[in-house]
Amino acid sequence: MSFNKKNLLTPLFLFAAANLLMGLYAGLYDPSFNNYLAQVHHVSEVTRGSLEFPRELPGFLVVFFFTALIFLADTRIGALAAIMVGISLWGQGYLAPGMTSVVFWMLLWSTGAHLFMVQWVFVTAGIIALVTLVVSLRLPRHEAATCNSSLSR
Repeated sequence: MSFNKKNLLTPLFLFAAANLLMGLYAGLYDPSFNNYLAQVHHVSEVTRGSLEFPRELPGFLVVFFFTALIFLADTRIGALAAIMVGISLWGQGYLAPGMTSVVFWMLLWSTGAHLFMVQWVFVTAGIIALVTLVVSLRLPRHEAATCNSSLSR
């Protein structure tokens, strides 16, 4: 099998790469977000608590975002979400001198993260449904009847 760039950029490979990078981001960034707010922007515990509403607002609105993007393939929505997260993390690190810009970048970051989570759930549910269908089609009829008759005894 020869190496070909076209083989490398399949939707499945891009999806797996996006999942790897999003997992890396979640493991490195999510635990340090509170420290970033406290040390860089000197946010108190009370202010941090009030930032939870705008941070979680895209989680409530993700149904509308996902519906607006329904014309895109799942892999494209995942890529868009990963790009949104990447841009917002860069913006939060380099373009956030005040709390207004912190909230803007946090909203963009949360929107991308929630879009990716919902997209992942849909893709995973599709894979589970497909595997269930294939397994049920491969199960011989007499074995299914035997299983049902032994359960009724």
